[in-house]
Amino acid sequence: MARPSPQTERLVDLVEALAARPDQGLSLTELARHLDVTPATCHPMVTELTNRGWLRRHPVRRTYRLGPAFVALGRAAAGAAETQELARAALVDVQHEHKVDGLVLTVGEEVTTIVDLVPERKGAGIQIGDQVPLRAPLGAVVAAWADERSVERWLDQADPTPDLRRAYTELLGAVRERGYAVELTGTVDARIYEVLAQIGGRFGDAAADPATGRVRALLDELVGDVVGPEGFVPATVDPATSYLVGTMSAPVFDRAGEVVLLLAVRGRPEPVPGTWIEKVGARLVEAADEVTDASGGRRPRP
Repeated sequence: MARPSPQTERLVDLVEALAARPDQGLSLTELARHLDVTPATCHPMVTELTNRGWLRRHPVRRTYRLGPAFVALGRAAAGAAETQELARAALVDVQHEHKVDGLVLTVGEEVTTIVDLVPERKGAGIQIGDQVPLRAPLGAVVAAWADERSVERWLDQADPTPDLRRAYTELLGAVRERGYAVELTGTVDARIYEVLAQIGGRFGDAAADPATGRVRALLDELVGDVVGPEGFVPATVDPATSYLVGTMSAPVFDRAGEVVLLLAVRGRPEPVPGTWIEKVGARLVEAADEVTDASGGRRPRP
């Protein structure tokens, strides 16, 4: 369980108190009273926030209100929410066309997080808030467009053999050229997602939570059991071969050309031909590109 941070809690409480009074503002004494601290304790915090433009001080009344820096933050938050709405709408179309369930995932530094399900089904084995670690071979669709340092970190966390490292590197090139990644359903990945379910799909602080640390160690062991990408995230798809697909995913890019969201679909319970994967994959890339364009993003060159 994460340790509480009183200073962070005070900062959030301060912002919420001022947001509740956008026109009135609060004096230093009133803010300190609201935070249950002395004015001397509160003063350095409001001074620094004012210097950074997060707060604005009235020259006569000496009250504080939210500053102009929050305008940019609000626009960024609104933009992210709008992009997620666009992603959901795009997945609804894919779901109707191909009869597959969809997922929208945000991309963090170490994990991807499910933020929407299309449609949202109870008891489907996954839920909003579930996280998947970005560690080879998981998250290949993110690493395929990452910078060199991020790719090295993605590889290093899996500690692969030299041969496996080369195989993963080749996989990233194939995923980038194709535009989407395919994860196959098998014994290993079924165990991986079973472990994810045991920890609630969320990765806490392993140092602060020994139970989480043990389960994460087991997850590391299971991912290490993947002896090559072909049996889990194939670099090539043979149209004449049948596959048992777990998930397929394609990236949505921001203005800097970095992956910010993933549009994903879950496979069918029965094996599907490679032609089906190619058809759904191409449609998934098309949908992701539509979201990238509509949100003002930029898709990097292959």
